[in-house]
Amino acid sequence: MSSGNAISAARTPWKPSPEQSLLVRACLSNYSELESFLRKWESEYDFDAMDFGCMRLLPYLYRRLEACGIEAVDHGRIRGIYARYWYLHNTQAVPSLTELARLRNQGMRFLLLKGTSLQFLIYRQDPPTRPADDVDILIKGNDIKTWVSHMSQLGFRSTSHYSQDYSLRTRKSMGWEKPGSNIDLNWRINEFSLDPQFEERVFTRSVPIVIRDFTFESPCVADHFLHTILHGSGWNQVPTVRWILDSCLLAKEMNESDWRVVITEIGLCGWRTPMLEQMEFLRDEYQANIPGWVINEVAALKKSHAGILAHRALTLPTRNARRRARVFYAEYLNNRDYTGRSGLGWKYPFRLPTVLISMFAEYRRATRT
Repeated sequence: MSSGNAISAARTPWKPSPEQSLLVRACLSNYSELESFLRKWESEYDFDAMDFGCMRLLPYLYRRLEACGIEAVDHGRIRGIYARYWYLHNTQAVPSLTELARLRNQGMRFLLLKGTSLQFLIYRQDPPTRPADDVDILIKGNDIKTWVSHMSQLGFRSTSHYSQDYSLRTRKSMGWEKPGSNIDLNWRINEFSLDPQFEERVFTRSVPIVIRDFTFESPCVADHFLHTILHGSGWNQVPTVRWILDSCLLAKEMNESDWRVVITEIGLCGWRTPMLEQMEFLRDEYQANIPGWVINEVAALKKSHAGILAHRALTLPTRNARRRARVFYAEYLNNRDYTGRSGLGWKYPFRLPTVLISMFAEYRRATRT
């Protein structure tokens, strides 16, 4: 089997490999079809050569096999992978949530993102079936420096290769860790958005979520759907195949008002290209519960050329290629002072020298350290 990186470089990064697709189909199939997908996967692929993207689908597949009374060839090993994520869920997530509850009680507002939130919003019948390696939260952009100060006071250290100042100016998130606890601060949902007020609306639409004895806030299902697809659309060293399973399960939970939120935000934020491509893919390949009228209304939205350029930058398969792309547009567009108005042509040249100097200085510093 080829490595995950080689596969990602050879195709659109968000599209699964044949092996990954078989596992996704097994996870989403009717009980009557589950065993046929399982046996096909077992006959064509080597369990020991499985990539990490496939491995993170196995806890969900395990529970489906148990419910159907189906015995996999490597059933014990699949059960062991489920047990590992069950252990991590019940040990590693708790310290991070305890720290976050402490910050919430101090008046720090945030939303739980990605795996930890989805575990209790969508995978609530058995949360460990949706593995999460850390706890991601969304914070408000104006609160970044306050959060950085609080994390440092709690004994966390930044895991970013980039300096704090550079991260806050040009990126969307920063990881923090201390023994037994890992938290990612996100101040943007996506690397690129034409509308700087999107995250404020996400906070406005937030819903309560109870995890153990803690009550937190989570984005609504519509905002989770947007985030899941956009997060899965870019190139990543770790295969992002689980975006498909997450998206399909989220789509089952959504009603007409949720889809209206999705359509409106796609138009405002310039996300037509990745969202349309991936929603059509989910509908055609996995029969995702995405209404036809939603696809049609998204297709009718005006294309954002800035959004297309930024999306292409995120899908380039190598770090150097993505860096070169950022020199021309991504670094410029990541900054929220650009609101999508006309004038990009005259505004860009004045910003380019600053972008080049800051990028060169930061990459040189990161290489030395």
